[in-house]
Amino acid sequence: WEMALKLLNEAYAVDLQVDSLTYNAAISACDKSLQWNQALSLLAHMLQAHLAPTVVSYNSVLSACSHVGLWHWALVVLRHHMDAKNVEPDLITYNAAITACEKG
Repeated sequence: WEMALKLLNEAYAVDLQVDSLTYNAAISACDKSLQWNQALSLLAHMLQAHLAPTVVSYNSVLSACSHVGLWHWALVVLRHHMDAKNVEPDLITYNAAITACEKG
């Protein structure tokens, strides 16, 4: 996950066109490394950069939250962030949120 964040920063440093897919890859690396706080931070950075998170972005953040039982954050992402951005949840979204509630 640290290398993923480093590469994301390097992409910005050399003025590459960073997009949602780039962030999704970095968020996924954080998810797989149990770095839920970094995943949430990357989602916030996406929004600050005026990039539109996709259902994949949110699912990766929810998955990161579910690994450590952060049911409250999972529900905030599901109920507030996704609604505000008009991103339609899918089955993976609900599974990750339910898993967070189970572990929390």
